[in-house]
Amino acid sequence: MLSSMSGNRRIRIIVFKDMDENNSKRKSYKQLMDLGESGYSQENYDKYCDWWGVYVLQTTTDESASEVFSDYKSRWGIETFNNYIKNNAGFKGLKFQDYYEQRGFDFIMLVTGLIYSSLNDGVKKIGKTSISTFDILIKAGHMRMVLKNDTWKLHNTRTKDIELFGMMGFVPEKTLSL
Repeated sequence: MLSSMSGNRRIRIIVFKDMDENNSKRKSYKQLMDLGESGYSQENYDKYCDWWGVYVLQTTTDESASEVFSDYKSRWGIETFNNYIKNNAGFKGLKFQDYYEQRGFDFIMLVTGLIYSSLNDGVKKIGKTSISTFDILIKAGHMRMVLKNDTWKLHNTRTKDIELFGMMGFVPEKTLSL
């Protein structure tokens, strides 16, 4: 830990290692090595494995390193969502001149955030590092509801995808009558 003063505040730099994350990354990396994935080698594993899960954090609080890290991790969902919106959701080119358009967009962003957060929580329930939120979105994007004779029917689904959604706590109805 390093410490310095900025005005009346003491600034600390904390290096924290999350052992759970380190072990998870080690396991995932070894699995990818065993599968023969390109770029995954024993040499790189030995070179980087001790650094996985290491965080360098700056703080002005007097909390312990583990408390600062816990605070940081609790905010990480917000950072992940901001990164998703900025880089993946395709919202970066939008500009508004109308107050009501902006408020409508804000509402859409709120709903998007709630859905994205719920989706991330569902992916965590699965407990498989090989499945990402993006993978789930791709699978869900292939499913279609088709209206025929006052009944909505789920199409383009695979049994293993339905089982995967069930593990997340989401079980879609196969038919819905009007």
